[in-house]
Amino acid sequence: MGLEELISTLKKNEQKQIDDIWQQARAEADSIRKQVAEAIAKITEEHADQLTSACRKSVRVIVAEADMKARKKKLFAYQGLNELLHATAINQLPRLREHGYENVFAQLAKELPGSQWD
Repeated sequence: MGLEELISTLKKNEQKQIDDIWQQARAEADSIRKQVAEAIAKITEEHADQLTSACRKSVRVIVAEADMKARKKKLFAYQGLNELLHATAINQLPRLREHGYENVFAQLAKELPGSQWD
């Protein structure tokens, strides 16, 4: 083997080693990309789950507050209606006395279910 052949063989071996190193580097880079992508997907899923949970909790709190406000408004409306009906009844009692309240009460008593009323 001559010097030229030796140099040519060394260059071929050197190029093969370079190609092998690049192939290994590409394979390792692909593996790292895959691991990073999986880690990102896992983190994204965990954060999505946490966000979903936080949103559900917020919705429950908002709905509970809205329900409480609605109940309070209904209660105040019933209380207002009660006061209005009570005041109207008090205002109407004198008129009722003027127009034969015994008959009106007798008619109202007939509408009551049968029982021993005192």
